[in-house]
Amino acid sequence: DERLARLSKEITISVPEDAIARLEITASSPVDGFTVGSLGVRAKTGATIAAVDRDGRRLRNVGPDLVLHSGDVLVAIGERNAIAQLERLLENGL
Repeated sequence: DERLARLSKEITISVPEDAIARLEITASSPVDGFTVGSLGVRAKTGATIAAVDRDGRRLRNVGPDLVLHSGDVLVAIGERNAIAQLERLLENGL
């Protein structure tokens, strides 16, 4: 169907390089085992988790029920301050 063909095309947007960060969940991170929703990332930091790289796969459309694990790499989008706040959240927990 033509409509589905149009919807399946990738959309490319331009985002300033300093607005994208890759942040790893370390083994010592207090957020290991927490869901994205329970962390309140957007409300607490202003950053958005756009994807999670896990075991060689990229998980897109990250929802609130995704459980974060040590070794996950978050692909986050936000202003510098928001990314810095997200880094602190990942290091210090709730």
